[in-house]
Amino acid sequence: MRTGDLMGILTNLGEGDFFLVAEIEQLSRDVREMLLPSITQFNVDFVVDKGMFAKTINVPLKRFTCLATARSETACPKELLEAFHLTAEMQNYSDVELAQICLRIAQKKGLRIASEVAAMVASVAEGKPHEVEVLLGKLAAASQGSVTVEKAAQILSVLGLRAATELRTESSSQLDALSGVEFERVITSLLQRMGFRAQMTKASGDGGIDIVAELDRPIVGGRYLVQCMRYAPKSPVGAAIVREFYGAVTADRQAVKGILITTSGFTSQAVEFARELPVELIGGEKLLGLLVEHGIISQPIGANPQLFDAPI
Repeated sequence: MRTGDLMGILTNLGEGDFFLVAEIEQLSRDVREMLLPSITQFNVDFVVDKGMFAKTINVPLKRFTCLATARSETACPKELLEAFHLTAEMQNYSDVELAQICLRIAQKKGLRIASEVAAMVASVAEGKPHEVEVLLGKLAAASQGSVTVEKAAQILSVLGLRAATELRTESSSQLDALSGVEFERVITSLLQRMGFRAQMTKASGDGGIDIVAELDRPIVGGRYLVQCMRYAPKSPVGAAIVREFYGAVTADRQAVKGILITTSGFTSQAVEFARELPVELIGGEKLLGLLVEHGIISQPIGANPQLFDAPI
C-alpha cells in the first residue's frame, strides 16, 4: 500500500465505518506514519508537491474503527500496537477444524468431496480458512462437481503443494523425497495435531527458524521455535548447525525452547552440545514414531531411517 492509496481510503471512510488492515507489520514506514495519527486523532497530514514547493495539508477524518492483524504482537511496531485500545491473540485453526470448514464450504459450493480430500486440503492451508476456500476453488475449477483423493493429490501437486495426509499410504522413505517446504508442512501438521498453534515462517529472513509453534498449557506452554532439516539417512546433523540454531533461539528472547527436527540423526558432538540447553533434537527414528502416533502415516513401512552417532 502506498501513501496515496491510504489517503484515498481514509478520506472516504464514513462515520462509524470499519477499516481492516491485514498484516499491519508489513506496512512501509511512510504508510505507518500516516496511519498512526488517523487512528489516534482522526486526522492525517498529506504532503502536496516536493522540495521547496512542498506543502502539508491537515485533513480531518470522520470517526471510524480500525481493525488490524499481525503475525504476533512482537512483529507489530510498538507505536502502532499502543494506538489500539484492545489486542487479542487469535489461535490458528487445527487441521481437524480446517477439514470441517472445508467440508462446509464444499457443500455450499455444491462440490462433492470425501473427508480424506478435506483433510488433504486442510494440511496445506497453513491454518487459514481463506486458503481452504482458495484451494477448494481451484479443485472445483479442475473438476466436474466431484473431487476424488487421487484428483485432489494431482491438483495440489501441480500447485506445488503436497498434503501431509498423502504420506499415510506411502513408505517412510518418502520423507526423503519431499522438498524442504513440503517437509516443513508435514512437521507443521504434526505440531498442530499435538496441540500447538504452528505456523511456517517466510522463506527468507527467518534466522534458521522454519516454524513458530505456541502451546497454551500450564508449565510446558510457551513459544517454541522449530528448524526442519531434510537430510539423507547417512548425513547426520553436526554440532555447528545445532550451535547456530541455538543462537537463533536465544536471539528470539521469547522462546522457551528450540526443536531441531531431521530425517537423519545427530553426531555425538551435536548431542553433547544440546544436552544442557533448551534445545531438543528429534532424529529420524523418533520423528517416524511421532508421525505414526499422530496419524500422519499409518505405520513405519520398510526400513527405519538409520541414526548415526559417529563424530565428524
